[in-house]
Amino acid sequence: MEDRIMKTQHILILIAMFFLSACEKARLDQEVDRLCRIDGGIRVYETVKLAKEDYDEKRRLVFPQYLGLPDDKGRFGDKYISTMETKTIKSGDPDLRRTHIRIVRIADGKTLGELVAYSRRGGDIPSPFHPSYYSCPDLSQQPDLIHQVFNTGEAK
Repeated sequence: MEDRIMKTQHILILIAMFFLSACEKARLDQEVDRLCRIDGGIRVYETVKLAKEDYDEKRRLVFPQYLGLPDDKGRFGDKYISTMETKTIKSGDPDLRRTHIRIVRIADGKTLGELVAYSRRGGDIPSPFHPSYYSCPDLSQQPDLIHQVFNTGEAK
């Protein structure tokens, strides 16, 4: 009888943990949306017109002088640099982060464009799978920051 009560208690604890983690994930997802409404998204202050030859048929930049990622010293040739700053707003599981990427002209230090994104990662029941993820803004519906700052001047 005691064994059955223990099993029932363990099951109830697991169910409570599941609902608590789901509630925390939902709360942080709402916070991601709230913060995103305040300052999230892409802002372009100045565009740089590139030659059509600087792109391949899929509109990817192909010349090394224009390629660079924030984790690759952030350079776009010798004229531009990108920076990435990630701030953890809430650490743990789940966590909440703010990522700020800027493309800057080296000559005068002017920010040409920036992206601010918020994301929640984790908060799941322990499993062998990757943690769940939620972010804002939804960048799949628009050109990325690089293609909004560096463009051919042609209609897309």
